[in-house]
Amino acid sequence: MPLADDLSHYASIVSWKVKQQSQILHVQAQIHELESQIEIQKTVLGEQTYEMFSQGAFTEEPLRLICEKINTLIAQKAEHQNELDLLRSQNPPEKTQSPAAPAEDAAPEQPQETAAQEEAGEWVAPENTSEAAAPAEPVEERGEWVEPVINTDPAPRDPPAQE
Repeated sequence: MPLADDLSHYASIVSWKVKQQSQILHVQAQIHELESQIEIQKTVLGEQTYEMFSQGAFTEEPLRLICEKINTLIAQKAEHQNELDLLRSQNPPEKTQSPAAPAEDAAPEQPQETAAQEEAGEWVAPENTSEAAAPAEPVEERGEWVEPVINTDPAPRDPPAQE
């Protein structure tokens, strides 16, 4: 029964390999747990060292430099936090009137000379208002919006001649 012996041998190898892998995983988990505990203890050591530095009870030069760097980073973080708080507290800009539609209360601009003459009580001839400016906003005609046509040239132009 060589086939039965071979199967038995292979089954024992597979069983041994499974047991070996199980033990490897168990030991790796223990190593990982120990590494985690080491990192926790390093953090505790660092916090206590920093606490001693803050109280002035720690004077080792290499560790003191690291603690000073931590102080600098904490100050920078506080500045950035204040900046973030200011940005979050800002309000959006208020809606302003477009420059094309001046405020109703605003008086038309006058040259200084004209304004001075009026203040002195002198009569000032009105400016030529026959050339009314085209409206800057669309004009409503029969319930439809139409873009204004601004034509300052009375004669139509011919297209340029192509050579």
